[in-house]
Amino acid sequence: MTPSKMMSPRAVATRPYGALSYFGVSPTAVLGSRGVNLLYQYWIHTELISSMGEAELVFNSPSAHRVHHGVNGQYLDKNHGGIFVSFDRLFRTYEPEVEPVTYGLTKNLSSFNWATVALHEYKAMASDVFHAASWSERMKYLTERPGWKPDRVVAQASRASGSK
Repeated sequence: MTPSKMMSPRAVATRPYGALSYFGVSPTAVLGSRGVNLLYQYWIHTELISSMGEAELVFNSPSAHRVHHGVNGQYLDKNHGGIFVSFDRLFRTYEPEVEPVTYGLTKNLSSFNWATVALHEYKAMASDVFHAASWSERMKYLTERPGWKPDRVVAQASRASGSK
């Protein structure tokens, strides 16, 4: 494949960020910005840097990124920013690192199969949507925070655990 075909909007659009080229962003700019983002992500995966001071008000830091990978209760679903933390602050998903981070999954998997590891959460989501009692519940499973359950499911689970 020639470089000109690799950079065509059609070729780039086959990747998630490539759709930007259909809105007038050059494929070179899309690929270049992805490269910058990957380089930035490389160095924030360290425990050698404890704090970046006031720069952490704007930029993602090793501390903020450790929180992103944590399974501690207060760290779940926090700090999604790649380079900047402005949207995390705006949408109140920013959480500073205040206690040591525990890394891992909230529920361990019983398989090392790559497809199971990559797709297990999509399977669980599809099951939740399929078993929902109404279309409203189905939409909420897809749009509410991770781990959301309808009140009826929460009540059933508490009755089941109380009867043991």
